[in-house]
Amino acid sequence: MAEARILKNVHQVYKYLREEAGFQVSYGKVRDAISRRELPQRRGGGWVEQTVVQWARAALAPTVDESARLDAPQGGSSLLGEQKIARQVSLMQLKESRERFSLAKDRSRYIETPVVERELAERWTAVKLLLRSWIQESGPDVAALFGGDAERAQELVALVEGNADKADELSRRQFAVLPELVASFERRLAEVLNNLSSGNWFTEEMASAWAQYQQSVEDEELETARELITLVGGNQDAAPKLLGRFWIAPREVRQ
Repeated sequence: MAEARILKNVHQVYKYLREEAGFQVSYGKVRDAISRRELPQRRGGGWVEQTVVQWARAALAPTVDESARLDAPQGGSSLLGEQKIARQVSLMQLKESRERFSLAKDRSRYIETPVVERELAERWTAVKLLLRSWIQESGPDVAALFGGDAERAQELVALVEGNADKADELSRRQFAVLPELVASFERRLAEVLNNLSSGNWFTEEMASAWAQYQQSVEDEELETARELITLVGGNQDAAPKLLGRFWIAPREVRQ
């Protein structure tokens, strides 16, 4: 029967565990285990190899884990871990994005698409009606430009004197009145655009949504002003007066 091997000092125990027994351990861990008597010495001094191995199996991890569950290549396992972390980050970003959207929606920063579509449809209808009314209202004036009244008709007849050879001159005279027609159209188009940009909403839904948005902005500005006043130790009741003179917003809003 082989004689039991004796390890005489901490260094020998540490070296044996690392190089021969195949355990992950530091010199300090071995030293602490001995000082706490977790790794007991033999009565004659030193440590029996079997005692050291028994302690290592209970307290340490092997350098090479032979478990079947860890048979997959290390690179693949690392890749799976990275993919898992990437998915977790993506989910966190998605959650944060949804929370920001929900907060913005509560603050009336977003308006439902059907509400906007109905507003645009009403505006287009208004444009068509305004332009159509221009044509109806301006019909007599436009006709007059091209000989639609007696006076202009007489001028045109006198111009050609019944001579077909003067058709080109008649055509030039007709085209000469086009600037007047264009100017008339431009005036009506300006009226249409002014009407659309006047700040009046064409649907009650859009008017309500815009009112809620403005109220939300005012509430945020008031809250920011109060925070600023509190920061300098002032009276929060002065917030409305402060907003009457200054535009105040958190730094991230300006960015």
